[in-house]
Amino acid sequence: MKLKPVFEDLSNPATIISHIEGLGDKSMATPHAEILHNLIEQFEPLDFELLVYPQVEKLREQQKHEEPGSDRAREIQSQLDKLKLNLKHYLVLSIENVLLFVEKNHWGLCKNHDFIYLYNGTFWAEIDKETFQRCMALRAERAAKVAPGRASATYPFTGMLICANCGKHYRHKVGAYRDSWVCNTSDRYGKEYCSSSGIPERALYKTCLNVLGLCEFKERIFKKKVKEIRVLKDRKLIFVFKNGDEVETQWEYPSRSEGWTKEMREKARLKSLAYNGGVING
Repeated sequence: MKLKPVFEDLSNPATIISHIEGLGDKSMATPHAEILHNLIEQFEPLDFELLVYPQVEKLREQQKHEEPGSDRAREIQSQLDKLKLNLKHYLVLSIENVLLFVEKNHWGLCKNHDFIYLYNGTFWAEIDKETFQRCMALRAERAAKVAPGRASATYPFTGMLICANCGKHYRHKVGAYRDSWVCNTSDRYGKEYCSSSGIPERALYKTCLNVLGLCEFKERIFKKKVKEIRVLKDRKLIFVFKNGDEVETQWEYPSRSEGWTKEMREKARLKSLAYNGGVING
């Protein structure tokens, strides 16, 4: 898709003429600030991934028919995770969507050199660039909260991990060999926006067991005691408890054998037998 939103050109006489007939009493016109507020109120969720990558719809449909946690489901999720969105996608699609709302309400929005103008149905007025940018940020934030057609899976650590670098939450990410938790900013926009590193999910579980003094992870106990976990650099974590206590610790990379499932071990055994010319029974 072409990421080129088109503003009306104020230097073009046709732009002005097209609004002349709508000129009326300024006292009856909607204030420009109120128009921006109305725009924000009318914002609806946008499926950014589907707008940028049409193949997402087919992958999601395939995922619905696979057993959660199966190799095929993980493979599909891995393909979805590779379809990354950057800041340009969010900004341009948000602007295009705002322009559609503006046209629907018979308003106008245009850019002339470095200035942005808003038409309220009666007259044009310059709007502050920072105000417009905040409007775009709110539009992108509201649109990204709910993506139509995409299931929002929840995990024990969903909403619990907070990046100390940018303040955003960590999210679950399915990998080919291991699941991990990554900063939402870093994963969506890149390391230039947030340099935080991901955390292997197994390392999180093991660290929780050590901090909580448990032999087996219990989500009920974890959620009852822990308010949030702040993720710092150098693999440091700060567990913030609901009673006000804080515990700083450091997670360790799990050994390779520690994270192997029975299925992974069986695949490795078969591969070893095939490599060594052994006989595979059963």
